[in-house]
Amino acid sequence: MAADSMVQLISFLAAQQPYEIVGTPESEWVGFKSVPPEGPYNLGTDMGKFELAKDVVAFSNAGGGLIVCGFKATKKKHELFEVAEKVTPFDRKLVDSTNYKDVITEYVRPLLKVKFFWYDHPEGDPEASGHYFVIEVPPLPEADRWAMVTRGITENGQFIKNSWTVPIRNGDSTAFLPQDEVYRLLNDGLGRQRWRAQLR
Repeated sequence: MAADSMVQLISFLAAQQPYEIVGTPESEWVGFKSVPPEGPYNLGTDMGKFELAKDVVAFSNAGGGLIVCGFKATKKKHELFEVAEKVTPFDRKLVDSTNYKDVITEYVRPLLKVKFFWYDHPEGDPEASGHYFVIEVPPLPEADRWAMVTRGITENGQFIKNSWTVPIRNGDSTAFLPQDEVYRLLNDGLGRQRWRAQLR
């Protein structure tokens, strides 16, 4: 089976039916993350902090969505998008939600009211045990577009000071707002400010 909406996906997790989610493709409203030993995001590194901020901003710019941690997603030859193919629940100690909130507060503008939820894997399953961590990202109001990450990142995974990026969820991946589009938006905004000033 597969979930066809955020509401249905959350209902499967709340009912402890994670296997019903297997087969769900990643999209503009959901992304899946398996969990390495350091957790879904390694917040001890600049790259881990950037990845968390980037994913949150990308979903917000695309209309909101869910980052579901505890599923392995892969893309097969006959499929257009990565698909959740395996449950990988994990120990709660791998996520400190306070650290996640702090990273989002520091590196995301405007401040987004992101919510965190835990869901239990069904007890007695011989194949897996643990929990699922879900980051619910709200849509950014049209008047506040666009959200941004207040840092860029080098190829070596280091933050670039005095830089920023504007990620956007595009299907099952993330794109970045091109420089020409950023330039146009800035000019449009400055033009509106000058126009309003003339009316006063």
